[in-house]
Amino acid sequence: GERMYDEFRHLAAAVREAVRATSLATPADLSAARSALLQGLVVGHGCRYVVDTDFGGGLAAVAWGTAVKRLPGGAAPRYVGVGRDPDLARFAHTFLTRRGEFLAWARFVEVRVGAVAAALATIPDGRADLAVVHAPGAWADAARDWDAAARVVRPGGLLLLARGPAADPVPGGWAAARRAVPLDAGGCLLAAGEG
Repeated sequence: GERMYDEFRHLAAAVREAVRATSLATPADLSAARSALLQGLVVGHGCRYVVDTDFGGGLAAVAWGTAVKRLPGGAAPRYVGVGRDPDLARFAHTFLTRRGEFLAWARFVEVRVGAVAAALATIPDGRADLAVVHAPGAWADAARDWDAAARVVRPGGLLLLARGPAADPVPGGWAAARRAVPLDAGGCLLAAGEG
């Protein structure tokens, strides 16, 4: 685990520096806890196909890539990230797919720009092993994104709700209606996929 995180930290530094050099934005750091959680789910649960509702500067894709290459053979891996900032998402994706240290897995990274429901509309039902839904603020937006992501997760797959520091509290009925199972892991809720 530590070696995988060291590799992530090294590659993430290259991504952060490239994004800063463009003056597009400064990508939010992917915390050690969130990186380890994502990598643990990929390796521990064999999550080859991951959907992330906030591609941002691509740091979660880097965490996924450093983990997915440790999985034994099987179906081709895939990471689909939704970029809310089109310029940042396009730059980060281009950067990842043109740098040598990322090429082993970056070809499996796809970025879609726009609203989450529209961006995920063409993914067949039940395709993803893991979906990460970001909820930085209003739960109405998070609930809509959750529903779109839940549709693409396979039965027995995983949904991860990543709450931002300014996020509203989770309404009990909202979580219960989606059969959410609280997991005390860095402010996240984890729910088993519907099915």
